[in-house]
Amino acid sequence: MEVLYLNNNPSMNVVPFNIFQSLRELAGLDLSYNNFPVCENETIGEDFSLLPSLRTLNLAGLGSQNPDKCKNINSTFLKSLSQVRNLNLSETAFFHGAQTVLRPLTNLVNLTINNVAPYYDCPALVKSLFENLSDSIQSIEARAWRTHKMYEPNCTISRETLSGLAKLKALRTLDFKYSDRIFGSTLPNGLFQGLKHLHNLELGYVE
Repeated sequence: MEVLYLNNNPSMNVVPFNIFQSLRELAGLDLSYNNFPVCENETIGEDFSLLPSLRTLNLAGLGSQNPDKCKNINSTFLKSLSQVRNLNLSETAFFHGAQTVLRPLTNLVNLTINNVAPYYDCPALVKSLFENLSDSIQSIEARAWRTHKMYEPNCTISRETLSGLAKLKALRTLDFKYSDRIFGSTLPNGLFQGLKHLHNLELGYVE
């Protein structure tokens, strides 16, 4: 088996890691949109170590039902996933916790973090998010990052924030489509000038 899909099973409240022992050649795993208490599972990193061939992992939506639990997520949460190249953390609560959670992903190539609504944690999130990415990364898709009028301060990605991307020499694609208001009311001159290796930039529907 190359890919295992366990997505969209809301009745599942535990990760059936016991089945992975016979799937050491598994290359792709989809655990998205389930009710797994991933942020409360202190051994999940050890469980992922049973999958040495894993290259693609989809954890979209996990932890979002109880984001407060993920505020205290261990920075080594993804330690066993250093071999993963494609990771989807869209609509998860991970970014409300330790920003260093991405640091062990030393071979990450494609990161998808769509529909993140940081609200109160926005300033800390945007400041340190990119600083903890491996220089192997080539594509970041962060669509529909939205702020809300009822929450302050406003989520603004500035030149200082994007400077964390300048060290990512392999970065070719940056997709912020539908991310209205995250850059403020206007785009400052030279906002992306530090991204000298960028080939594709998507800013559709930015206000």
